[in-house]
Amino acid sequence: MGIGAAEMMFRCVFQGSISMQDCLMELPMCTALHNLKGICLSTCTSRTTNISFPKKQPRVIVPCLCQLPDSLLIFLILVPALILAAEDTTSITMTWALSLLLNNRDALNQVEQELDIHVGNNRLLVKESDIKNLVYLQSVIKETLRLYPTAPLSVMHESIEDCTINGYHVSTGTWLIINLQKIHRDPFIWENPFKFRPKRFMTTHKNIDVRGHNFELIPFGSGRRMCPGVSFALQIMQLTLANLLHWFKFETPLNEAVDMREAAGMTSPKATPLEVHITPHLPTFVYDSNN
Repeated sequence: MGIGAAEMMFRCVFQGSISMQDCLMELPMCTALHNLKGICLSTCTSRTTNISFPKKQPRVIVPCLCQLPDSLLIFLILVPALILAAEDTTSITMTWALSLLLNNRDALNQVEQELDIHVGNNRLLVKESDIKNLVYLQSVIKETLRLYPTAPLSVMHESIEDCTINGYHVSTGTWLIINLQKIHRDPFIWENPFKFRPKRFMTTHKNIDVRGHNFELIPFGSGRRMCPGVSFALQIMQLTLANLLHWFKFETPLNEAVDMREAAGMTSPKATPLEVHITPHLPTFVYDSNN
């Protein structure tokens, strides 16, 4: 029976490395994309060579790109952009999730107990079909996205007409950017907003989702311009975090607290690298069985 795309990506990631780049080129779609990119660039190079340019005018590739069919341009430009965007944001969220768990050992222990109950110690891989039973782990991902949305500011929107919102006049053509992190940490919406409390998504906020329907939690945005990869991103994050915590015991050097300072930028990575010590969590024969 075939495996899903998320599980395929996960397996590729851990074939000798934990770099997200390792898995991308092993996916059939990305291999075809890589070959197609080579064909497009070869075509552009050939056409550039045959174009007559005035002296001292640099040869540019844009005219050649404009001659390519739209379908090729989409694969050449848009698809790699989407893949790279997903890679960066996913790895940042995974780093924050592990950091939060290492600074909150009770939560880390609860995730490990949940994995022991629903996956057990006799199987190597946590599968996509297991995720529905890992309710606390799903809550950990939600709480991580609440506290540390990968992109703390939303994509820009533009008002199409004059309007007044809560006494503020917004003129036509005004660019609007939503501070997602401010909403996610608003004390009028969230109790103890700066505390890491995954259980809130199993009790008081159990009906709150991250797919853009509940405006108090919109790490992927909302509406027509929200992140198109929200479902796939959640699958990858849940599957990756589950397997990491299933395979290994994580500790910080000298059992010190993780530095939670954020770096500035379009995304919100940690200001300092996450350093951990890992030890096997499963019996040796399970790693050897490769099941």
